[in-house]
Amino acid sequence: MLAYNFLLFLDLGNPVNLNPFVAFLGVSFLISGTVGLSEKSKYAPKVSLTNEFISIKEKLWSSSHTYNWAEIEEVTLGSYQLIIKTKSESNTLNIDSTKQIAIAIKKAIRVFAVNKNIPIIGS
Repeated sequence: MLAYNFLLFLDLGNPVNLNPFVAFLGVSFLISGTVGLSEKSKYAPKVSLTNEFISIKEKLWSSSHTYNWAEIEEVTLGSYQLIIKTKSESNTLNIDSTKQIAIAIKKAIRVFAVNKNIPIIGS
């Protein structure tokens, strides 16, 4: 009975009048979601840590902030915030993610900073 009602809902016998604007929006959301939220996408927010650099991209279409570990003087870890103080500037970066991901990011940054003898403030 449920399948019969579903087929009646679809009404496969009649042609579908699809608004071109709605179709365009659907396709554009599909593409932007696939491109923007993929793990390998250059547009997706991410944190990259290497022995030489830390690179943080906060938002989907924003540019990433890259710092050389040798230039970092101090790292302050907030609940969903990261303050990186270099020799020339101090930048506040927001971590817009779940609690578990924010904790994992802060733990990874702490490990690299301790190995580089960079002072860490906060948890």
